[in-house]
Amino acid sequence: MLDHSVMWRAWLSQHVLPPLTVAIDIRLPELLPATISELCERLGCGERVLRAVLAVLRAQCLVSLEDDRCSLTATGEAFILRRSGAFSGPFLMSSAACAPLHDRCKAALLAPDDDVQPTRTTEAWANGSLGSDEHRAQATLIFMHALHAPNAVQAAHALLGVLRRFCAPWGGNAAGRHLRLLDAGGGSGVYAVCLAKGCAELKVDIGELPEVAAAAEAMGYVPPDVAERVCTVALDLFGAWPHGPEAHDAHLLSSVLHDWDDAQCARLLRASFAALPPGGAPPPRPPSPGGLVRPSCAAV
Repeated sequence: MLDHSVMWRAWLSQHVLPPLTVAIDIRLPELLPATISELCERLGCGERVLRAVLAVLRAQCLVSLEDDRCSLTATGEAFILRRSGAFSGPFLMSSAACAPLHDRCKAALLAPDDDVQPTRTTEAWANGSLGSDEHRAQATLIFMHALHAPNAVQAAHALLGVLRRFCAPWGGNAAGRHLRLLDAGGGSGVYAVCLAKGCAELKVDIGELPEVAAAAEAMGYVPPDVAERVCTVALDLFGAWPHGPEAHDAHLLSSVLHDWDDAQCARLLRASFAALPPGGAPPPRPPSPGGLVRPSCAAV
């Protein structure tokens, strides 16, 4: 018996629905199985956005991807293949709210990779400033906070687990200092606040564009109970990261790398690695029963 809840969840998701309806619109399921390069050639599209669309379909268990060869799963054959008796295309396309995002996603997919235009906020990060646009800074914060707040507690719990697993033993406050984390591009600091609430031995700096950092402080996203351990600092992602005495023990890049092409992502990761203390993260080990532990170097 078919599980139609898969389609209902997709229809209700603002993130899943547009890539899914675009895939149906351009008849991508009818081209499968095929390799990524074959799909790019047949559709005349860029590889980067196509991979993003396929990742969404894969996450919904509609396609499988092995060695760059994509195929429909049994669920995909049932729901997104036009000749199937359970084809859900008309139902999925019925959401009027999806139409603008569908059009934007389709335009991005069918454009060559080097023709995909960055958003204004992405351009601001590349230039290191939003200029004097205070309204844009506030709008950016409100959007980012609303996007991440629903899952922030769960994400923070998972992130703390990663730090505990991959970091070297550390004496915490008994050693006279906190573990210092840089939340690069951290927006309102929703992850930073949840991380600080989850571990009293953690200090987090939220690295943002100067205008966004100032707006975050003015808008009061950081509650008083963690204000001493969560600070907002100006950071140019493509400029100088804190080194030396100002360096951090670990870096968090949340909702950052997906905004850039592979070359820019490599540039960001190299900058992060170069700014971290030398030595690298040690091999995984069981979590310390005494709480959070200090890494010699960690990038999350």
